[in-house]
Amino acid sequence: MKLGEIIKEYAEEHSISSFINDSGLSKAYVYMLINNKNNKGEPIVPSIETIKKVATGVHSTFEDVFNKLDYDFVVKVEGQAHENLDCS
Repeated sequence: MKLGEIIKEYAEEHSISSFINDSGLSKAYVYMLINNKNNKGEPIVPSIETIKKVATGVHSTFEDVFNKLDYDFVVKVEGQAHENLDCS
């Protein structure tokens, strides 16, 4: 699952507006997450902070959101992209 899918799932029962207000993310960035593409048309590589904000926006914990993400999900850590390495 991608972050955009988590946001869309939440919006089905609530609204994108409430997610945007609660998450603190900009409307433009939320739509980039939903489409999984940045301004250059490349896949989004969110930061840990973005995942935290998505968790806040969907009224969940960071761990719950992170655990829903695809195994090969890439996360930006201190300016570099890293794959989600699930060791379970």
